[in-house]
Amino acid sequence: LLDSMMIVDACISQTHTPHHACALAWCEKDPELLAVANYEFQQATERRYGAVLLYRIREDESISKISISQDLGGVYDIHWLDDSLTSICATANGQLVILSASNDEFELKTQSEACNEIFTCVYTQEEYAFVSTQQGQIRVFRLQSSHIEEESCWLAHSYFDGSPAEVWCIKQKNDCVLSGGDDCCLRGWDKRSASRIFSISAPHEAGVTAINFLNDDLILTGSYDQHARLFDLRKPTRSLAAIDLGAGVWRFNKGPSIDSFLVPCTQAGALILQLSLSTSYFTKLVQYSGHNPDSITYGAAISSYCEDIVASCSFYDNSLHIWRLPSIIPSAVQR
Repeated sequence: LLDSMMIVDACISQTHTPHHACALAWCEKDPELLAVANYEFQQATERRYGAVLLYRIREDESISKISISQDLGGVYDIHWLDDSLTSICATANGQLVILSASNDEFELKTQSEACNEIFTCVYTQEEYAFVSTQQGQIRVFRLQSSHIEEESCWLAHSYFDGSPAEVWCIKQKNDCVLSGGDDCCLRGWDKRSASRIFSISAPHEAGVTAINFLNDDLILTGSYDQHARLFDLRKPTRSLAAIDLGAGVWRFNKGPSIDSFLVPCTQAGALILQLSLSTSYFTKLVQYSGHNPDSITYGAAISSYCEDIVASCSFYDNSLHIWRLPSIIPSAVQR
């Protein structure tokens, strides 16, 4: 293994987005396509706005903006659906929006009815979409070809005084839905009945902002307390392993190997984190420090056609960077 973490401080190319960049996703159907979600709140008018931008990243790593969706009231999260040119967005005006990117143009296909909540995260599984909200809710939608139908909704997280706590992340596997909230809790829910299976607060010392299933029993959590942790859901009261990543942990995305993760890590840029399940040991392999440390890195993803190319975006400076993983790390993390 590597003795120390490698630092990448230069990008191959970069561009600026019209508003704050808060999420991005590569398209598997057309691997040159990259979607970037924008969000901004105008305090003077109390208006939220932002769209999804579509970029084409060429083989020479140059960036070309080819389309922008209509204003969607601010977009917190975006994913491509299966192996298609269709994406799903979680918006700040409480809507799920389906966009098609055929012919290099974004077209709105369908959307859910707006509600008075901010959607913070969306996770899809087959025909279902699971959504977390800033108002403490989990919402479950069924995705139809022509419309989006809400099937259930429940209050998932709240503070000690009973007021709703932001739900920052959501994942689902089989009949279990996991949510992480600003109340420092990780909670498990039965998808069929919306009943709570378990609730974990300790050892999280701040909001739970990231969740990832490793298998039916093992999960990762990330928190604003700067730690990534490994839990066994069969004994979830204490973590099996933890590591301080130096800043709030926002998401766990696919890494360059089956035992590694690409982690957008707010003020610490983006990290490649490796986990050995045999020893329950975390290793920080690479840190990308090219983003302004006064900004916040919320989005990072590895290219679906070239596994050493990474896109990442930072919030306050409206910045999209394309950078390359070091060539020597495959000895530590290669499949």
